[in-house]
Amino acid sequence: AVYDAKASALEDSIAGEQERTQEIDEQKEYMQTDEYIAEVARDKLGLVKGNEIVFEEEK
Repeated sequence: AVYDAKASALEDSIAGEQERTQEIDEQKEYMQTDEYIAEVARDKLGLVKGNEIVFEEEK
């Protein structure tokens, strides 16, 4: 019974890690898209497209 419980816990752990691996792979694929690059350029670098108007809040 103890071994069955350990085996079950390990199987759950393996399933969780496989799910996490899939999420990481999906994130890795997304990070290679133009959409992600544009998002980072906007958020981190403050870049905008040529036809956009930027509004800034006063601090």
